[in-house]
Amino acid sequence: MLFRSYNLGMVLDVLSQQRLELAATYFSITQTNRVLQPSDAILAFEDTFPNLITRSPRTPTDVQMGLPGSLISIDESYLNSGRLDTSGVDLTAKSHFAVGRNIFDLSAAATWTSKYRSADYPGVPETGRVSVANPFGTIPRWKGTATIAWTRGSLSLSNTYRYTSSYQDADFFGNRTGLTVKPPIYVDAQAT
Repeated sequence: MLFRSYNLGMVLDVLSQQRLELAATYFSITQTNRVLQPSDAILAFEDTFPNLITRSPRTPTDVQMGLPGSLISIDESYLNSGRLDTSGVDLTAKSHFAVGRNIFDLSAAATWTSKYRSADYPGVPETGRVSVANPFGTIPRWKGTATIAWTRGSLSLSNTYRYTSSYQDADFFGNRTGLTVKPPIYVDAQAT
């Protein structure tokens, strides 16, 4: 596997005593010959990976209908194949402060993905996966979390909100359906 990664970041400590910290990191990652585990989708690339698919000999009916022999097995061992090219920005903000005996921790993190293009098998054109449904994983344009936590002595409460931006629905072959999927916002609460 060949891997190239570039990162550039900065942290800004706005207020003293850890009261407010802001950070931003740009990332750009390219991978070739990625380690993948084939799935049943490998059948579409049988000519590229003939050693991974075992079939019985073709029957006269198979020959007449132009079909391969019956499927016996698919070797789902890991292989090096495909390409990935992604970039974006990670943002974080944190604050920690006390008001009397109450301690507050606030944090937020977000990722903006500007590009995520992949081709999992040779000969397959790269597809952009940002904000478009994909059977190999949908990549949201924006995703983030925000947490507020309160502590006083041995008591603590926290709430975390998780957000993922909407994306365009598509079928298995990447054809957009015209529908928009709006993921829910998740809320995790904890008390101790």
